[in-house]
Amino acid sequence: MSQDEKNPMTLQEAVEYAIGRFDDYAEQHQAKCTDSGYHKAAVNRTHARKLRASLEASRAPHDPQPVRQMYFLVCGEIVFRGPEETDPPCQIRLNCVVMSRDGRFPVSHIAQAQQTLQKAFHQRFQDDTLVVMDCPIINILPLGHFTHEEFNNLPMPGADEAAPEVARTPEDAERILRDAGVTIMSPGKA
Repeated sequence: MSQDEKNPMTLQEAVEYAIGRFDDYAEQHQAKCTDSGYHKAAVNRTHARKLRASLEASRAPHDPQPVRQMYFLVCGEIVFRGPEETDPPCQIRLNCVVMSRDGRFPVSHIAQAQQTLQKAFHQRFQDDTLVVMDCPIINILPLGHFTHEEFNNLPMPGADEAAPEVARTPEDAERILRDAGVTIMSPGKA
């Protein structure tokens, strides 16, 4: 039986051990004083920093509140052509929504937006022979901070509101408006 089987690490201990190893590797690579060494040191420090952040987040008490994220509407163009090299390029504009927890829109979000736009393009045309040549982003519009339920106009968890009544006839509409306290004036009456 090995030492690890006798004394297994908890997840927290394993993460702390990995952080220590990344820090050690960063020190070793930094000592080489080469471009490659500096790059490897930076990569190892980044891994250690991400692990530390995950560890701290796992220790924090969980917030029962729904998570609010910043929503962005992204407009982009898909430049594409047919399967032949001589086919002329065409373009189509599409929109997608990208979310960000911290309200920023870094390069990774731009890449996510381009992938989402291309996925929407392929779902719309369902033609595997079309070749996407480019996917420039035309505009990024911040929509605001929302929970998933707020953005999609869904009932909030725990909210027991009745669904609004739907008017199926003009008489229903008049009754609903009267019940809401709206005065209905006939044409010609002032």
